[in-house]
Amino acid sequence: MNRNKAGNATRKPRRGEQVYTLSGADRVYRQLVETMSEGALTLSPDGVILYCNVRLAEMLGQPLDQILGRALRDYIPPADQQELDAILSQQATAPGRREINLKTGEGRVVPVYLSASRMQSEGAELVFFLVLTDLTEQKDHEQIAAAERLARLILEQAVAAIVVCDEQGRILRASQAAQRFCTGRPFLRPFAEMFPLRTDTSDPFHLAPVLQGETLRNADVTLELQGQEFHFILNAGPLLSGEQLVGCVVTLTDITERRRAQESLRAGEHEFRSLAEAMPQIVWATRADGWNIYFNQQWVDYTGLTLEESYGHGWNIPFHPDDRQRAWDAWQNATQNNETYALECRLRGADDTYRWWLIRGVPMCNASGEILKWFGTCTDIEEIKLTEEALKERSAFLNTLLSAIPVPIFYKDSAGHYLGINKAFEEFFGKPRDQLLGTSVFDLSPHDLAQVYHAKDTELLQNRGTQVYESQVEDASGALHDVVFHKAPFTDGDDNVLGLIGVILDITERKKAEERTFEHVQRLTALHNVEMAVASSLDLGVTLNILLSQIRTSLEVDAVQVLLWDTITNKLVFRASAGFRTEAFKHTRLRFGEGLAGRVMLERRIIHLPDLAREAGSLWAAPLFSQEDFKGYYGVPMVAKGEVVGVLELFHRTAIGRDSEWMEILKMLAQEAAIAIDNAQLFEQLQRSNTELSVAYDSTLEGWALAIDMRDHETHGHSIRVADMTVRLARAVGVSDSDQVHIRRGALLHDIGKLGVPDSVLLKPGPLTDDEWIIMRKHPVLAHEMLSSIRFLRTALDIPHFHHEKWDGTGYPEGLAGTSIPLAARIFAVVDVWDALGSDRPYRKAWEREKIITHIQALAGTHFDPHVVDTFLSMEQAQPDLLAPHQD
Repeated sequence: MNRNKAGNATRKPRRGEQVYTLSGADRVYRQLVETMSEGALTLSPDGVILYCNVRLAEMLGQPLDQILGRALRDYIPPADQQELDAILSQQATAPGRREINLKTGEGRVVPVYLSASRMQSEGAELVFFLVLTDLTEQKDHEQIAAAERLARLILEQAVAAIVVCDEQGRILRASQAAQRFCTGRPFLRPFAEMFPLRTDTSDPFHLAPVLQGETLRNADVTLELQGQEFHFILNAGPLLSGEQLVGCVVTLTDITERRRAQESLRAGEHEFRSLAEAMPQIVWATRADGWNIYFNQQWVDYTGLTLEESYGHGWNIPFHPDDRQRAWDAWQNATQNNETYALECRLRGADDTYRWWLIRGVPMCNASGEILKWFGTCTDIEEIKLTEEALKERSAFLNTLLSAIPVPIFYKDSAGHYLGINKAFEEFFGKPRDQLLGTSVFDLSPHDLAQVYHAKDTELLQNRGTQVYESQVEDASGALHDVVFHKAPFTDGDDNVLGLIGVILDITERKKAEERTFEHVQRLTALHNVEMAVASSLDLGVTLNILLSQIRTSLEVDAVQVLLWDTITNKLVFRASAGFRTEAFKHTRLRFGEGLAGRVMLERRIIHLPDLAREAGSLWAAPLFSQEDFKGYYGVPMVAKGEVVGVLELFHRTAIGRDSEWMEILKMLAQEAAIAIDNAQLFEQLQRSNTELSVAYDSTLEGWALAIDMRDHETHGHSIRVADMTVRLARAVGVSDSDQVHIRRGALLHDIGKLGVPDSVLLKPGPLTDDEWIIMRKHPVLAHEMLSSIRFLRTALDIPHFHHEKWDGTGYPEGLAGTSIPLAARIFAVVDVWDALGSDRPYRKAWEREKIITHIQALAGTHFDPHVVDTFLSMEQAQPDLLAPHQD
């Protein structure tokens, strides 16, 4: 169909579809199509334009003659051609509607609303009739509305403060963020009033340049609001309507927190640098990729490199050639795998010497884990390395030393597991090192012993100090050893207990030696005790009891007895025993050679019978002694000065073995017993002789006293009476028994000096003259002269010499006073006056008892010692018969 044919199209109805034809006569319809505001066209089935109106030509921007005959596809953008195909391929006669784009001859895209219907021409050829409505204006309105909504949303939701001003600088619009920085409603108020900003030079910010068409980008401004300072990045530009400036838009991005963070970061960096420069270690930092960006002064001082030489990868320069590649590989591994960098290596110093350093580096990451930088240190460990080498050498030396020490040594942790042992420990327990390490005492020892070790370990770990104790340890063969444990805890640098170290000393042989030594000492002690008993006591019973006790203890026998030879009956008789169960043995009386003890005495040798039951006719095998249950016997003769004085018998109820030392001790104890017996017998004889001699002395003294009394008939019996009373009073005063003997002798001889006084003076019936009194008062001095040459009577001289002294010093012969007068003389003075006044004299009768007491009381403190008087009177009141005065 061509253009001419299009003018002849008419419309005829047909069943099921519409058939359009157009003829020149239908001018009204044609006029309608031509005057439509929409574009209209008809298409052939293959999409060729058969007809179009003027409006469509205007929409396409081409004249009609260039449009007709062309394919509609040429005016459809590729993205919309599929929509066109869908319209043309539909079979229904109902109109199809789509929004689609047209591409004008100038290449401009015009949005249209397409409505398409099918129709058939007179020749029954199917054509399409399309109406295209231009949606450009509608789309523009929609875009403007959308832009308006978007602008409103931006102003409401924008984080940044956005302000729109008119050409005079008055605020037309302000975002919610902007309004937070205003003290009131900002609309139609001057921008400078609502936002009194200041530049980074502290000058007021002016909006005038922007209102004159300038654009400001990234300007730093500050705002003081309610005593708080805010920092912003300001961007501003003119707002144009065509060529006309109608206002401006100002954007304020709040960077207050960022600025504070930056200031904090700068402060942190300053602190880091200050700290890094103050640190004795080398401090360094790199970028995330490992490029070095910082070294402190310590690096420069040590290496002698400048910072420019060290930045980047220059840090690898001072590494020792043997360490350089290893350090580089470790650094690459750390930076690629985000791992901590740690390395011990040697660095060359400025003096070309190398020292060992520990290099450590750690990454600094952001919140998402991304590495931002690396920070690290280099610590000089040269001294530590030297110490480690020394420790290795020392450790090797100690291990060698421990292996050479022949006693088991160990150390273990606080849980009790062995951490280390020496060779002697392995040999003792019969296991190799690898089987012992990690075990505990419960793995190596019986449970009861292990419990003891564990309890001791726990106590040591809690109380610390040093622990030494004896115990037993079972060796590999199961044998028990007596040992001494020496243990002490070991700690770390903070004094925390890590475990303990110990030494095991095998003292089994020492124990045996100690036991032997103890037995030896015990026997020697027994011998010493017996010797001391013999030397210190002459009581045979006491000595024998000590002897028997020591023999039982030191010689470890069950029973022992001593039989003495009675020279009168010529029999061995029982003297002492210990350890027997019965009393029958106490009646032992054996003739010379009778029984085991008689044989011992006869043969003068030790007899040992290990089994008494086999001894025919043995007294100890008799039924009477069967309950003693003795098994073995020792009989030892006790010889003193060549004579057997008795027999020492030892019995034991179990079989025992005795060594030579035991026998020697037995002989010595028997010898000591013999000496003790001999000494006791000698002492008994001596004591008997001394007693007889003492009796003879006393009888002699009493004879002297009787002779004195017989010379002076007035004092007959006086000396013996006062001697007895003086002894009783001395005992009451507290004088010892031994001193009482001397007091009695002195009392008996108190007037012996009168033997030197002439009878004419002594026996004169009348008063004595002064000269005669001088002679009479010499008798105490004469007594001293007579007795002082007799040695055994020198201790008895106090009474004969001083019995006429007075407490107040008016006595004679020396005029002594108070306690200067011997106590014996003070005691006797009271008794002498008591007896004299209570006895009849030719010139007077004896005084009454009460009168004498009154007289003595009156002289207390002048003539007599007051204390002695009080004691005498108390004794007289308690026992008046003992001190009754004598009356002829």
